[in-house]
Formats: sequence, C-alpha cells, structure tokens
Amino acid sequence: MPDDNTVSLKRHEYANNLQVCRICLESDKVEHLISPCHCKGSIKYVHPHCMAGWRKTLSETGRESDLYHCQLCKQRLYIKQKRLLMALLQFRRKQLDSLQQQQRAIQLTLIY
Repeated sequence: MPDDNTVSLKRHEYANNLQVCRICLESDKVEHLISPCHCKGSIKYVHPHCMAGWRKTLSETGRESDLYHCQLCKQRLYIKQKRLLMALLQFRRKQLDSLQQQQRAIQLTLIY
C-alpha cells in the first residue's frame, strides 16, 4: 500500500500534468515526452533523448533488429526523424558535458 508521501507526489504530478519517462524515471511535463508505441499507463512516455540513447545502445551492441519495435508491447516505434535527430544531438551534448565534468575533476585532482 502506498504511503502518504507517494500519494501526495502522484497528486502533484497529476495536477501539474507531469508524467514519468520509462527510461530515466524522471518526471517531466507531457509536452517534453513522447509516446512512441502502444504502451499505456506508467510506461507510456519517454524523453526523446532517452529514446535516442537507448536506440544508440541497441545499435552499438549489435541489436539492430530491436531498433524499430518496442521491447514491451512489440509494436513498431513511431518516431519522427526530426525529433530523433534532435534527441540524438541532446543526448550527445549531455555525453560531452559529462566528459567535460570528468576532465575538470581529473585536472583538479592532479593540481592537488
């Protein structure tokens, strides 16, 4: 049974039109999420950049056959190429930002 904090959080998300990305599990406005397949409920939405990152990982690990179908509902993914390209760029930018942060941390470690 959910506790009071969980129920309160769910009410807050519903009132503010928030949903959860099924990949990163972060809450976000529905306008920032996509619904690329026939999944319903709590697994319906995903960030475009999370979907792009997931698909990139599938491609890099030799699972190209899984690129175009949802692993949960088995339906074909509906992804507009423009959104996919933008999501890939956002994903790449996040990777570069993370790399830069790691480099700064190494530099600081070497200084001290």
